[in-house]
Formats: sequence, C-alpha cells, structure tokens
Amino acid sequence: MTHAIRIHALALLLSVAAVAPVCAQSASLAPPVWPGATSADPATPVTSAFPALFLPGCGTGPPACTPYEDRNGPLLVGHPLLDGSPATPGTVAALEVGAIVPHIKNGLQAPVTLTNGVVDTVHLPSADLNVQPMPKVELGYRWGEATGELLLSYRFITAENTQGVSSAELPSFAPGGGAVLRSRLNLSVIDGDYASYEPSLGPIWDMKWRVGGRALIFFADSQAADRLLAERTSNHFWGIGPHATLDLRRWIGKSGLALFGRIDSSVPIGRITQSFSETTAATMGTTRLAQNEVMLTLAFQAGLAWSPNRCSRFRVTGGYYYEHFWDLGTIGVTAGSSHEELWIQGGFIRAEWNY
Repeated sequence: MTHAIRIHALALLLSVAAVAPVCAQSASLAPPVWPGATSADPATPVTSAFPALFLPGCGTGPPACTPYEDRNGPLLVGHPLLDGSPATPGTVAALEVGAIVPHIKNGLQAPVTLTNGVVDTVHLPSADLNVQPMPKVELGYRWGEATGELLLSYRFITAENTQGVSSAELPSFAPGGGAVLRSRLNLSVIDGDYASYEPSLGPIWDMKWRVGGRALIFFADSQAADRLLAERTSNHFWGIGPHATLDLRRWIGKSGLALFGRIDSSVPIGRITQSFSETTAATMGTTRLAQNEVMLTLAFQAGLAWSPNRCSRFRVTGGYYYEHFWDLGTIGVTAGSSHEELWIQGGFIRAEWNY
C-alpha cells in the first residue's frame, strides 16, 4: 500500500515539473499590448504575448497559457475601439457632411384681425429649399477597459430660397398678378450621449449603441408680397429630451468593407412660438400663438463602411440619409389647427478617428 502511494506521488511531481516551465515562461512575459501601441518610455520596448487581436476577425487569439488569464489584467490596452493606448488618451472624433434636401410641410395658419376690424386667415406655403449641406462634428472621450465613451455632437442646416408663385397658389393676393415667396430654415441639433461598442453579435457583426439627451432648435418662416399685400408666417421650436442611436455593421469577408445601418430617435420636449402678420396700404394686423409640445424625430442611415481592417483606428462610412421631425409646429387639435413638419433626405459621408 505504501509503495503504491509513493508511485502516485512521484507521477504527480513529474507532471507538475513538465508543465511548470511553460507557464513560468509565459508569466515572465510583459503584459500583452495591442498591435500599434507604443510604450510611454521610448527606451522600454513594447512586447506582446500574442501578435494579433483576438476579437472576431482580428486575429487568432492568445496562446493556451497566457499571463493574467485567471485575473483579466490589461488585456484590452491599446485596442482602438475598446480602450485607450498607453501613450495617448482615448479621444474619439468624427466629421460628417451630408448633401440633403429639406422639405417643409407648412400648415401654419391663424386668423389675423386688421386695424379696420376685418379678420383674415393668414396661410402661406414654403418655397423649395433645394439641395443644402448638413455638416456634423463629433468629439468624445473613451474610457479604458471597454467601459464606454462620452460623445458630444453638433449639426446644423441653414437654407433660404425665393421664388415666384401664382395667384392660384396664394388666393389672398391679387388675381393674375402673382407674388414673390421667400422661405428660410434654420435647424441646430446638439447630442450628448454615453456610447458602448459591442463586438458580441457574432464573428461578422459589430454594434454600437448610444443613450443620452438632445437639444433641438428649429426656426422656419415664409413671407410673400406683391404691390398691394404682404403676409408672413413664422414658427420657432426649442426643446430638450431623451435620445438613442443604434449602429450595426456586417463585415464582408476580409475586404475591409461592411454593410452599415443606423437608426436614431429622440423626443424633445419644449415650446412652440408662432407669428402671423398681414399688411396692406391702409391696414395691418398681427397674431401670436404659443404652446408647449412634445415632438418626435426618427432617422435612418444605410450604406457601406470601409476601414483598412476591422480594428483600424480610421473608418469611412457613406450612404443614404432620411430623417423626419413630427409636431414641430402643432398648435391646437382641430382639423384646421396650425401645424408644421420637416423631413430631410439625401446622401452622407463620415470619417471617424479613434486616437
């Protein structure tokens, strides 16, 4: 019995001795660093326990026995989408330019009492605003070890156009004479979000979600005039509310290309202020309306994304853009109430950097 116990103990010691050198050698390696990361000390070389990223599509993964494998350790240091580099802060930046066509559904109308006691309903259409640029700038900071990002973005649209309209389009103006119609649009959108990159949907999918708040400021007006009559309508909305975005990418083989899709929505809560005026050679009048309102926005983007490789710090995305703004100018609930909506569509191209 004693002899059998001694044999088993000797076998156990031999097996431990055979394995120990491998793990001891692995444990002596420097903490793993993502390819492309540099040491904060130029005199200290940076080594890696594994030569490639081990997210899906980014490499073959670490060896079977690696340092820190039982207590995590700095396994994400330097990953351009999940962590900051040891030598640089986790700065995120993006520049997007859209070529869009804004459409205003102008249902603004209200009765105006003139100085002679006559009550007239003022309503004007909106002129065509044609193709307009829509720039967007985004800056942010990414915390370490895949704990997310803080992003701040700003975009705007400024549009104006003047066109002639017939008396059939403006019945209140002199028959046969027509008038000159001028319309303007100003839209500013500021988003502040917490974001997280999620490489967890499978080997060919990437996902990034954002949750935060949105501040929205909108102004639009139309004014028409001929030799006898001038009318003007204007609508101003400002609001703040929750905002959310979901990005999806499906990678196409090893080409560096990916199918891209985004859905974006917000619910700003704010104040609508509208103004209506009419002026003739002998009379004039003005009406002002105001109301608190909850509005809704919904946007879609679809296209292609490209980067040198899946885990590159640089990406370019382009495609189709559509966004709708409901209840920008809804005052009242009756069939003849004053209301206004905006939708924009066109193309976009966005360049992203992850430092």
